[in-house]
Amino acid sequence: MASEDTTEMVIMVFRILLPILIFFITFGHKIEMWISSWGPKHGRDPLLRHRQATRGCEKPEALATLLMVTADMAPDLFQKPEPSQKEWPRREGKVGETRKGKRHPGEDLAVPAQQVHSHGSEEHLAADRMSVQNAELEATDDERRQLQRLVNFMAFTRQLPQRVFLPESDPPPPARPQEQPARRRHLGRPSTIRAAELANKEAQMVLHGALRQSNGSAVAHVAKGLYAHLSDVELHKETYSLMVEACVKVNDLQAASDFLIKMEAAGFVLEHDLLDKVMEVYWVHKNEKPESQQVSPPHQADAAELAGRHAGRAQIPVAPMGSMLPPPRPQPPLQAATIQSGGSIDLALPAFSVPAEFATAKASLSSMSRGDDAGEHAQRFKFSSKAAVFKPGSNEG
Repeated sequence: MASEDTTEMVIMVFRILLPILIFFITFGHKIEMWISSWGPKHGRDPLLRHRQATRGCEKPEALATLLMVTADMAPDLFQKPEPSQKEWPRREGKVGETRKGKRHPGEDLAVPAQQVHSHGSEEHLAADRMSVQNAELEATDDERRQLQRLVNFMAFTRQLPQRVFLPESDPPPPARPQEQPARRRHLGRPSTIRAAELANKEAQMVLHGALRQSNGSAVAHVAKGLYAHLSDVELHKETYSLMVEACVKVNDLQAASDFLIKMEAAGFVLEHDLLDKVMEVYWVHKNEKPESQQVSPPHQADAAELAGRHAGRAQIPVAPMGSMLPPPRPQPPLQAATIQSGGSIDLALPAFSVPAEFATAKASLSSMSRGDDAGEHAQRFKFSSKAAVFKPGSNEG
């Protein structure tokens, strides 16, 4: 009994130790590296003793370019890494606090001597770097504001908002149309000028946000909606230019030419760069059309002449107005008028037709002038015997 118990105990111990042995054989080196990474391989005291022993010795060739620096000599080495764009603070007041570096505890660091600059140059570099970072933050804030203005304009200036969704019965009657504000007459007042400046600034931010979008399918609609929304405001030259650029971005030649004409009518001088952009869109439209359809509409002809006049170029030949008229409509065939059995004339006659009885009377008169039979004319025409005899000069006096 004792031998059997001993055998079972040995087998159980072997079953426990065998997996452990296999595990250490397989992953022993990795475990050793993992355990050794917990602390330094060399203690602090041996390293300090080695440093004291080599203090007065000549530097090896491999360490000749190393130099001990402090935070004053190289402040960039003692600062925290710059955060990514997503981690940038939204408030400008926290920029300095977030970007301000802290000195890491420990001894001085060794860097190559070529990377060490003077204290004054480092201050200038740090100031330039901060100015660049502030400019980038301001550009990001401007882009965010422009996108906000664009979203607000497109969300709250719908022309035909939907009043009822999936109604169970008849929809309610539409609301009364709002009265249009009267056009401002006193444009010279300071309050009106200030309001116009604010409206133009808001419109320019909306247009800048629309031009930043990669998908510019609705850019022209935004420009047209802004122009209709600001019909009572005196628009500035920059606002007109942004509207034209928005139409040029989506190759809307008609809207671009309309805004050019309105801009000139407002008394602004058209810039050559803007005219060149419109002319490029015009030539693209002209080259895309087949030869049989290369007839310029009136608005395109006006835009081409306007661009040529302001750019100092020759006017572009435009097709005559006669070629743009529709073909004449074919006239219906003439039908002879029919006289009903009761002697009445059918009044449902085609245009420019002659009734049959008048045509017969004209033929009869022509035959009388040729000297035909008088009896035949007497049967056709019966003159009244009571008619007065006409005498020349009887109605005078």
